[in-house]
Amino acid sequence: MSAPAWATPYSRGLLALNGVLYLGLGLAFALDPVGWAAKVGLSLDAPGPVTEVRAIYGGLELGLGVLFVLCTMRGAWLMPGVVGLLCTYGGLATLRGVSLLGAGDHGDLHPKLLAIELMGTVLSGVAVWGLGYGGGGEAPPPEDVARSTHSG
Repeated sequence: MSAPAWATPYSRGLLALNGVLYLGLGLAFALDPVGWAAKVGLSLDAPGPVTEVRAIYGGLELGLGVLFVLCTMRGAWLMPGVVGLLCTYGGLATLRGVSLLGAGDHGDLHPKLLAIELMGTVLSGVAVWGLGYGGGGEAPPPEDVARSTHSG
């Protein structure tokens, strides 16, 4: 039993889009952690916090971006890639949502980020469902892009 025809191109597109987004945000935070931290309401007033933001928001996001792009190239990596997206977005949305339930004004940005993270969770869940053929068992991996373009 194989995945529906839409599942592989949808999953590759979702991974590619998110890979590029993560690469862009990671690069932005790596190059200007103070400026980009201010955009999300963080004040970095010492070298330690700057290093932490550069490492997590910059380095981790760059690494995830590379991973998600690589996952688009090998069929066997599609399912782990979209499960990674699902876990990432699900974790972000869950903890941001819990935080928003707390006291205090969170401003306009965080509810918007929560909406994006919830959308990412749903879109990733659709990809996992499609590649797994709706929970009907493990589907065989789709063809590798890297191998199909270099056959010879």
